[in-house]
Amino acid sequence: MVMYVYGNIQTDARVKRAAKALAGKYELILLSSDCSKQVMDEGYRNVLLKCKSSGLMGYFQSVREALKVVRREKPDVFYAHDYYSALIARLLLKRKHCKKIVYDAHELIIPEEGLSDARMKFFYSMEKAIVNKVDLLVCASQERAALMKEHYHLSKSPLVVENISYLPLGFDLSKLDAAKQLDNFFADKTPTLVYAGVVTKSRKIGSLFDMAAKLAPAVKLLIVGNGDALNEMKEKAAGQNTLKCCFTGAVPYEALGEILKRCDVGYLYYPTNTLNNINCASNKIYEYASVGLPIVANNNPTVKRILEHGGIGISSDDFEDALKQTLSNLNDYKKACAKFVDDNRWEKTALRLLEDVEKM
Repeated sequence: MVMYVYGNIQTDARVKRAAKALAGKYELILLSSDCSKQVMDEGYRNVLLKCKSSGLMGYFQSVREALKVVRREKPDVFYAHDYYSALIARLLLKRKHCKKIVYDAHELIIPEEGLSDARMKFFYSMEKAIVNKVDLLVCASQERAALMKEHYHLSKSPLVVENISYLPLGFDLSKLDAAKQLDNFFADKTPTLVYAGVVTKSRKIGSLFDMAAKLAPAVKLLIVGNGDALNEMKEKAAGQNTLKCCFTGAVPYEALGEILKRCDVGYLYYPTNTLNNINCASNKIYEYASVGLPIVANNNPTVKRILEHGGIGISSDDFEDALKQTLSNLNDYKKACAKFVDDNRWEKTALRLLEDVEKM
């Protein structure tokens, strides 16, 4: 099997999970861009595609180099990740350099009025040309599967492979620059509301701060990450003395689980401005739940379905009320997180993916 992703493999957990799941059955070569650090000792061979240019030219160079590998290896299966790979899949359908093709649609790129630029129109045209011809079509959520089936007039729904992700544990937090800051912050046993991710206005971080400040001193606030709204949040924190805040900046992914498991409620925000966002495929839900962290999120329909079905949090635009409800039933939510993780084991999904690939 040859698998392709255009981008940095180090930051694409979905690709690494799929590769590891299939490598036990197939001799697998994972092709990724040379901006990556090579993945080692995961049961498959990671080849970095050397591209001399960046931007559009770099992308087409990556496509060309990937096709060279496929022609040379003549794999039984070519596994195409994300819409960047749709062009390669289309070319392979014509040239027959492999026996079977899997296309994994990481995002939902169905056109929307006023939102599809020339670049996305190109990738949409490539996806549209292949989705009814590939041997296996994969997507990341039930909602996206239903929309793709209807829009592309598919005879059957895509295989749903959720972005099930677990935060690693065991990291020694004393190695972090923010170690003393975190020790001081957690010495106070006040319930902790945490946000981990890009600290940007589009994630309504200002609303998060205002909610925490309104409920202080009954809660304290931890923000893990960097972004264009971080300085504004620090200025807000400096301007009041009721809410206890901690800003760690970016931390290694390996450290995130040990930090978050010491918190009480996780904050999540997914915009509802596009079909892709409305029908999101959140790995953050699974990461928060993996360390027993109940979730307060905005009223996004896909997030709401998952949180309510699993009983692991509240999806509402009334953040303050949602947080109050969550804190008042914290033990029940934490127990539900443990059950949610057990009910949504990646191993089950990985087996389903392997079985469908083998049945092609």
